[in-house]
Amino acid sequence: MKATTFAISILSITFANTQIVFNNLYEPYLPSVYGLHKEAKSIIQTSDGSYFVAGEPDDPSRFSAIKLSSLGELIWTFDQNIDGTVNSVIEADDGNYIVAGNSYYPYNNSRPVAFVSKLNQFTGDTIWFRKFFATDYGFEINSIKHTHDNGYVLAGSHLNFNIPGAVYVDPNILLIKIDSLGVTEWENNYGTINFEYGYSLEETSEGGFMIFGNSNDYDQVNYPYTKMCLVKTDQIGNMIWQKQFNGEFSSDEGSSICKLSDGNFAISGHVTDSLGIKGGYLAKIDNDGNILWSKKYNGFTNGEEFKQVKELPNGDLVVCGTTKLNYWATKRYGVVYRVNQIDGAEVWKRRCKFFNQTDSILAYHSLKSIGICADGGFIMAGGVCTVTQDPNYYFVTNSFWVLKTDCKGNPNQWSNQCLQIGIDELEDESSPTWFTLYPNPTTRNFSVQYTLPDNSKNNTISIYDALGKLMQIVPISDFSNAAVEIDASGFAAGVYSIVLSSDQQILQTQKLVRME
Repeated sequence: MKATTFAISILSITFANTQIVFNNLYEPYLPSVYGLHKEAKSIIQTSDGSYFVAGEPDDPSRFSAIKLSSLGELIWTFDQNIDGTVNSVIEADDGNYIVAGNSYYPYNNSRPVAFVSKLNQFTGDTIWFRKFFATDYGFEINSIKHTHDNGYVLAGSHLNFNIPGAVYVDPNILLIKIDSLGVTEWENNYGTINFEYGYSLEETSEGGFMIFGNSNDYDQVNYPYTKMCLVKTDQIGNMIWQKQFNGEFSSDEGSSICKLSDGNFAISGHVTDSLGIKGGYLAKIDNDGNILWSKKYNGFTNGEEFKQVKELPNGDLVVCGTTKLNYWATKRYGVVYRVNQIDGAEVWKRRCKFFNQTDSILAYHSLKSIGICADGGFIMAGGVCTVTQDPNYYFVTNSFWVLKTDCKGNPNQWSNQCLQIGIDELEDESSPTWFTLYPNPTTRNFSVQYTLPDNSKNNTISIYDALGKLMQIVPISDFSNAAVEIDASGFAAGVYSIVLSSDQQILQTQKLVRME
């Protein structure tokens, strides 16, 4: 498996106003006949400021992953050389990349074979490659995460097969734990008499795992309908509980789960009402799977579907997905929402498309993955499928689609309301100062001198790095005019966001510089 390091044609328009935004298609091949497909499914900003994108190629010999510069310029492409899809990517502790997905091998009777591979960050060459399969069943991997012991955990589906027809039956949710070299430590699958699929996972505060997906039931008047499914396990994969919810009508599907800084979780997907109208879906659940709030979103049309959800440093949620432009869904745009984590109230929403396409073009836009960038903007990835007719055939141009936006989801220019570092918007200068930091910059420890509102409770100081990753939560007393000292010796040099919260409400955010 190799990477190709050369420039390919990129259809793009890039704007810059203080910070970088871009809106690019990565499409090095000629249009293909109708039916083939290509889209990005996972994207991250890496520690060196570049972007790593992976997904589904429209041909086994074409790339399934690309590395981009901070400007969206192609650095290298990865040719997987197998008929398969990369569904999830993360950055390893050493700066290299881990990709996970599934493929089809002839010697396994065209049944899905899960794989995990480690790639060199500079060249894309394979460092190691592991596959998971058996003669009478198949594996699909949809999500990979780091674990606290420097290994990885994989979530997906375990597919049993009817041997004569090679048709899978009774799929279950799959969970595999591997070490830092990709060697399997244990494997479990979970299910009922229904069809269960695992799409996304997070590690729980107890060291176990929460897996989110779907459960299909065929017992409702012989007609299939889908419920969202949630499985919680302990640290060695033993199931603690399994829950199903929604599924009132024909198609309620879950896509993503995100662990929140308060120990709860956000989940995303879409729900369908009795008229068959879809809407984006977000919910906040606790560690026991109880729904704290849930909401359906139809801000643009009657056909929105949400994919990946992330938490912002101030506690808000941001989610990407797809929305219809018309009833027949012959045109679709990407969509991104920012909502309040307290009750799901909408903060803002954006509808996105590739720049040089008009509403008259038959085009399908989809956004599957979103990340929070070090400069406060968002990086999103998906696919664009453009259909043209010549007059005897339909031809399709399938492309990886990557958008870099500002902090308000705008891919056209950088808003002057967006800070250069972090995701917080500019604060009102008349707002009170709730805390001060000293020394700032610091080389080791720093102190937070704070005041608090009357009758405050559940007060915390949260520390986020420049990528929006939660580094530490420090509970503080209810006494006003107090100080707390925090040890920052374990933090790398850089800029951090210090967030003072009271009863899950953000009071103030300030920047701290950690120096060597």
